[in-house]
Amino acid sequence: MLFRRILVVDDEPIQREVLAEIVKKITPEAEVIACCDGEEAWNICQEYHGKIELLLTDINMPGLDGVGLIQRVSESYPSVKLVFISAYQEFEYARNAIRYGVKDYLLKPFRIQTARELLERVNSELEEEQAAEQKRGKYESFLKMEEQKRQLRELFLERRRADQLDREIRNRFPGAGNIVVFRWKLSTGNRSPRYCARLSVRQQDELQSRMHQEFPEACFLPQEHGLDETERRMILLQTENVDQTINKLQGLLAEMKKKGIVFWAGVSGQKTHLLQEISDAFRQAEEILAFFFYSPSDGGIYSWDTMHMMLEQPMISVSSFEKELKAAVRVQNEGGTGEALKRLEKTLSRQGKLSPVRMKHCISSMIVSILKEAEGMISQQEYDSLLNEAYEAYGTCDSLIQLFDISEEILDKISVGTKNRSEEFDAVEQCISYIREHIQEDLSLQSLAELVHFHPTYLSARIKEKVGMSYSSFILSIRMEQAGHMLRETDWKVLKIAQKCGFKDSSYFNRIFRREFGMSPEQYRKVHRPC
Repeated sequence: MLFRRILVVDDEPIQREVLAEIVKKITPEAEVIACCDGEEAWNICQEYHGKIELLLTDINMPGLDGVGLIQRVSESYPSVKLVFISAYQEFEYARNAIRYGVKDYLLKPFRIQTARELLERVNSELEEEQAAEQKRGKYESFLKMEEQKRQLRELFLERRRADQLDREIRNRFPGAGNIVVFRWKLSTGNRSPRYCARLSVRQQDELQSRMHQEFPEACFLPQEHGLDETERRMILLQTENVDQTINKLQGLLAEMKKKGIVFWAGVSGQKTHLLQEISDAFRQAEEILAFFFYSPSDGGIYSWDTMHMMLEQPMISVSSFEKELKAAVRVQNEGGTGEALKRLEKTLSRQGKLSPVRMKHCISSMIVSILKEAEGMISQQEYDSLLNEAYEAYGTCDSLIQLFDISEEILDKISVGTKNRSEEFDAVEQCISYIREHIQEDLSLQSLAELVHFHPTYLSARIKEKVGMSYSSFILSIRMEQAGHMLRETDWKVLKIAQKCGFKDSSYFNRIFRREFGMSPEQYRKVHRPC
């Protein structure tokens, strides 16, 4: 990899050390520097004059937090690649940090494979940038175009003022205008966008060609290198009024849908001085585009002027549904969870289109809360797996349908897990009862495992979990318990009692009994039966 120096910032010592070690394993050739807060990290950046290829920083830190650190570094050392470290509840916050040039995000808890993929992705970007740099001298016209795009991107990221742009760009946008942000996919007829295929190069070219025809005076800017990590987005800077823009887009959408292509467009409000207000216009277009969440397969045109109030509408309370879902999980009522989810979806649908970010956070937080309550009802392995699955699935979820599909799937897995766990406990109870009733027999772990159709190792672990001791120790404790009872309540000879308790060798029985009770069987009988 190209990394020579990587800086890791996190105020939590364990998280910091774990991530630093993971990064060292993946990039042994790089110098990995770890520090505990934003101020220390900023001093290090200054000390190295920004000669750090990659900065990974936590969001919430005392003093200078992750956002403040990112802002300083991006302004002073734009070549540094930036990655947020975030917990799930901070996920949307991290994704919205594009204005500061954040390249990617890394969710807690850290996984080596995820970190490896991130580093490889950023390294690929470095390689591509280096390759592009080597070719710059051959394409002067291309350089000029790229310079214009760079200046416009800096406007979006608030690193440049409108009056600092080249005159050619300023003359192109003399006054009022708006911004449109797009995303597009193939229309496959499936209910969720995760099943929609991406457009081919030819289809993308066709769509963009038609956009150029409809908006010949507009500037089309691919979202890349700090604006968006995908290839399916594009920004249009437009100088027509908003109504004209929307009408053209609606006509174009109807035309392209006949060809199996759908797109979504977020249209900002009209700005009196577009270049001076470009960052705010971009924010409006991005935020309103998020409403494609409600139409994952049909496409749509969303206007800030007519829809922005929806972003401020409060979420309705879901506490009653959460209680119902938790109760259904506790009693292993799989049908109950599905019915409650359907009622919740209908209730939310009647409220109209609420903020997609709030909707996603509300539902995902509810499901994760239910999962955490069920931690003791399923195996630790299942819990860890489901928690990671929830983080990953909700992080990439981009439709209401998908949101509830994911939620139903996770709840089903919780219900199955609790049912299996219950059955396991029943089987363990069956084994314990069998042991007590057949204590005089040779109770091998293998034979008992065959009785309940468990693997011997797995059964041993479940019994230990239930009784707090190993299988052999538990068998011995039951035998000693029975031996004590027989010595107290019967006149049987010690040899007979030993045999009744599953001991073939009376001398071995005497030795074990003395070790457990501190006296011989005869002495025990005298103490507990003095008359």
